[in-house]
Amino acid sequence: VVLSAMLFASAVSAAEAPVQVKHKEVKEGQIDAFIPIISGSPSKSVENKVNEMLASSVQKTIDEFKLATNDKSVPEEKRLQNMFFSNYTVKYNKYNLFSIVTFGANYTGGAHGMRWKHSWTLDMASGKVYTLPELFNPISNYKNVINDAINRQIKENDWERDVKFPGIDDKTNFYITEEMLVVYYPLYEIAPYSTGLPEFYIPVRMLQDMFAKGMKIQSL
Repeated sequence: VVLSAMLFASAVSAAEAPVQVKHKEVKEGQIDAFIPIISGSPSKSVENKVNEMLASSVQKTIDEFKLATNDKSVPEEKRLQNMFFSNYTVKYNKYNLFSIVTFGANYTGGAHGMRWKHSWTLDMASGKVYTLPELFNPISNYKNVINDAINRQIKENDWERDVKFPGIDDKTNFYITEEMLVVYYPLYEIAPYSTGLPEFYIPVRMLQDMFAKGMKIQSL
């Protein structure tokens, strides 16, 4: 009985263990990019799928940069100012729930550079990538709670004149940490360039009773 209990506990522990994340660096001329590589997932096929998805996303931004800087009619001294950088950060990595953000910046001429951020929150056992609504019980009041929190932060930051917040929807960008659900928007989507990529922070403890059944997002 003791041995069975130990084996069961070991299996549960292995299933809930965080995945490991390393990276490879792509360094080519004015390009410096770090591509995350995941290992230790419960499913090798899921692991491969996630790694391909992350690498493809970073490569797409690299290809867009190359295309934008391939104009040989631009003087060389101007082209030498071009740059591309990308990196990543793991935000949540527990109970097979994994949230990761890739981010970066480039300059291809003009008045200013560009910045971006992409995120994925997924089940490392099944490979499912969650949309924001899928985190929550559909009959809960999560939309109003999140929208109210964001509108409060817009007022606190004196962004009311510049930020046009439409309310969250199925395509809203987000990531999670142990303490926060973070909603964010790309450059220009809801605000001028000077506002950057607006981020809004909703404490997990405010949402704890609204998460979908089986969704293990636990605040500290």
